[in-house]
Amino acid sequence: MPDDQKPNGEEPAGQDTRYKFRDRLLPHLLARASHSLSEKFMAEVRKRGFTARQWRVMGSLWDEDSMTLTELSDIVFCEQSTTTRLVERLVELKLLGKRPEERDRRKSHIFLTDEGRRQIGELVKLSEQIEKETAELFGVGRINEMKRQLHKMIDHLKT
Repeated sequence: MPDDQKPNGEEPAGQDTRYKFRDRLLPHLLARASHSLSEKFMAEVRKRGFTARQWRVMGSLWDEDSMTLTELSDIVFCEQSTTTRLVERLVELKLLGKRPEERDRRKSHIFLTDEGRRQIGELVKLSEQIEKETAELFGVGRINEMKRQLHKMIDHLKT
């Protein structure tokens, strides 16, 4: 029996013809699920005057002492030049701060200021609440297993 067929008679991966081509593709489904999960939350982000990318930068720093621009760029899925512009704007707004690395003065560490923490604190709580509601809706065990599988996929696909 080929590896991509299940003994219980299921179609091979991606071949379920009940769905259109795009809805059989894992990247498309993951993107749709992400969009659906975050749509209500992102409306709150915009209501507070932040863009999605600004939120991702600031939210990524929530429980970090600091990060380099390279680390931030990787986490928020942006080119470093885009991340640099985002960070500069948030520094101007006094929501982020920068400090040079001690060993390499060319590198900067980016951190949330007290004002940045104050402004996104409610968003962090809201995102945690939405996470809790999602876990309750689908089951904590199922959500935790999805997360384990997604981490495994990410680790496997790293270049």
